[in-house]
Amino acid sequence: MSAEAEAGTQALVRRVSALSAASFAYTFLGRRLAAVVRLCLIPFVAVAIVQYVSLRAYLSELMAFISSGDPRVASLALGALSAGLFITVFILAVAISAIANLALGDCAGGGWIQFRVRRQEWRLYAAYLRLLLLAAGYSAAVYLAAVFILPMAGFGPSETGVMAALVLIAGFTMLFARIGFLIAPIVALSTGAVLRKALRNGGGDLARNSALILYLCVPGLLIEVLGEYLLRTGSGPVQLAIDLPVLYYARVLEQRLPEFVLLSGLGGFVTLVLLTAASVLCYRNHVFGDLSAVQDRRGIANLDSAPV
Repeated sequence: MSAEAEAGTQALVRRVSALSAASFAYTFLGRRLAAVVRLCLIPFVAVAIVQYVSLRAYLSELMAFISSGDPRVASLALGALSAGLFITVFILAVAISAIANLALGDCAGGGWIQFRVRRQEWRLYAAYLRLLLLAAGYSAAVYLAAVFILPMAGFGPSETGVMAALVLIAGFTMLFARIGFLIAPIVALSTGAVLRKALRNGGGDLARNSALILYLCVPGLLIEVLGEYLLRTGSGPVQLAIDLPVLYYARVLEQRLPEFVLLSGLGGFVTLVLLTAASVLCYRNHVFGDLSAVQDRRGIANLDSAPV
């Protein structure tokens, strides 16, 4: 097939919109809720335990470092936080892989113990580690700009902090929309390089993917905001100010650590399920329109006939 004919055939393919993908994701979560809970229960508990242990160790060592100034204590704090991060990413990779397979129509299996680690999960974990490395490099660049460049341009500390935070949020969103969004279905449906395929396949859909991320992050944010409101109503509000020392924030977070882990974990898992389901639909739509891509026989789950 000539390049002109291939381009003409691709032009006939209607790209799925952000609203259509979001509708599919919400429908998937609603109709397959029992299977989703079965697949995510063990990863959710495991992530909550890992985050609680690592954050508690980090906060404890951080307060010790603030009091003593010993750099070895700071190393222990960063080590605890890093270990928790890497373990959490692995557990999330297992859960995302299971959700992607479910969205592709695979049977969720029986029983409540659903924690399978196969080659697919290891490939997904490796891809997310590479994405995390890119995010770390971007964070370092923003930090260096905030420390050395913005003060030279006349910006004050508060302005620099706000600008750096906005640039980080925007950059992380763009990075995930451009590369990270399609990683799960690419790993499930293909072999070979992952980030390179994600970069190529997500090239023309950056605006759509960014809007889709905003649509699908709403439930997770609502869970966290409403949960914080209910918990603060029962235990009383915490008075914070921007000029308080870091030690005070560490002590407050340590006191509220169980509820923080619970709410962030619940909201995070809901968001991951929605994003994974939407990414499967978007990638299958892209593959259908890309005649040069590797074709396969795995399709989207039929939500009308799938058991709840």
